[in-house]
Amino acid sequence: MNAIRIAPQKCVAILVLLSLLVLMPCCSETSRFSNFESLQPEGWAYDDTVTVTFPKTDSISHGTLCVALRHNNDYRYSNLWIEVTVPLAVGGQICDTVNIVMADPYGKWRGSGFGATYQLVDTLYNDIAVDLRRPFGVRHIMRVDTLTDIDLIGLTFNPFD
Repeated sequence: MNAIRIAPQKCVAILVLLSLLVLMPCCSETSRFSNFESLQPEGWAYDDTVTVTFPKTDSISHGTLCVALRHNNDYRYSNLWIEVTVPLAVGGQICDTVNIVMADPYGKWRGSGFGATYQLVDTLYNDIAVDLRRPFGVRHIMRVDTLTDIDLIGLTFNPFD
């Protein structure tokens, strides 16, 4: 049986080219808008709405809206209830209550992490038209006055363009 031999340099060049082709859409400026806010070390107060704004771009955009958060291993709950306010492209806004499941029934954290810090991204809307010029709002609605051990929260918008 005759095997086709490819020089190691050509293999490396082919792998680099394939990697670039796969990763290029992720690096495009028009592929994603993200904004994250660090929370105070003493905690996230119940009545404190985190305001998320995106860079001034096209006013109306259609795509997928996700919430992202980072928490540490001391977070006491397996989920996070939030209220998200989204400015709509047609005017007005919607305000939805969302339950983010952060751990499985056995207590294993979802998402990815290194050491005692974990990150989780969850889709809020798969297909929504929003006004990116106006601010979005996120606040926790857990049954505690101040929520601790959540370090960062934000939104990511992926346009369909």
